[in-house]
Amino acid sequence: MHNEMMKIKQLRLFVAVVESKSIHRAASVLGISQPAVSMAIRELETIYGGSLLIRKTKGVEITTLGALLHRRGRAILADMDRVGEEMARLRSEKGGAVSIAISSTISSTVLPDVLLRFREKMPNVQVRIGEISGRAALIDGLVEGEFDFAIALTAPYFYPLPDEIERLAEIDIPLILGTGPNHPLASSQSISELMGVDWLIPFESTNLDELSLEHDFAKFGLKVPNRPIRCHSYAAAMEFFGKMDLIGVFSKRFADIQFERYNLVQIKIRETLPMRQVGVFQRQPYIQTEAAEYFIECFKAGL
Repeated sequence: MHNEMMKIKQLRLFVAVVESKSIHRAASVLGISQPAVSMAIRELETIYGGSLLIRKTKGVEITTLGALLHRRGRAILADMDRVGEEMARLRSEKGGAVSIAISSTISSTVLPDVLLRFREKMPNVQVRIGEISGRAALIDGLVEGEFDFAIALTAPYFYPLPDEIERLAEIDIPLILGTGPNHPLASSQSISELMGVDWLIPFESTNLDELSLEHDFAKFGLKVPNRPIRCHSYAAAMEFFGKMDLIGVFSKRFADIQFERYNLVQIKIRETLPMRQVGVFQRQPYIQTEAAEYFIECFKAGL
């Protein structure tokens, strides 16, 4: 038998079993008999020539072969769902959907304007937005079809990417320093004057990202402060700035849009901070829906 003989229904049953960790639970949730689920799993095992699941007293355990099918299968099912949504949109039955993942930096800066622009042209498209942090989450989410595309802060440790991930664009983001207007060092002219005070760095808080930031600063003869607070939530970061005297690293775009709202000011130092990069990524090969393509266009124009 050949792989193309696999049916979408079989694949949906298999994914349900893996994610519920039980043939019984999957059958109950799907409203079909347990023997029917077991038969579908056996048919898939015949197609792929090996065991996909190990049956145990309290459920099932996935094999290496099964893990591969589950990972790829989720992406296949997500694509099938998107085909149905796109077909329905073209028949004008509903607006379709677009699913994206973004870093918190993007969600707090350009996203509102991008979403407004997108909705003006495609008001009936359902938009699903989730935040993402780090290389592994980006790759896994794209490969498994959790979202159509992702926009995230990148760093040298992001590359090289697996062959199955395609970078559609990369855009430089200037950085600046900011603080509250009453901070005693708000009028400082050099970063060297700021090393002995409390900093907050509102970026994705992964070890590799921290190393990348240190590397970027070192290229300019600068140091990352000795005692920074790392915070990957902009909402939490803004609360901290409202109650503490902190120095922060921000994207210039965030400063332009949000500083007045949060009563922050730029510290106009003479040094130029390193750039950060924002990348737009999708699974490869992957054909985006018309809605997703337009959303990507809106993002590129807004960054």
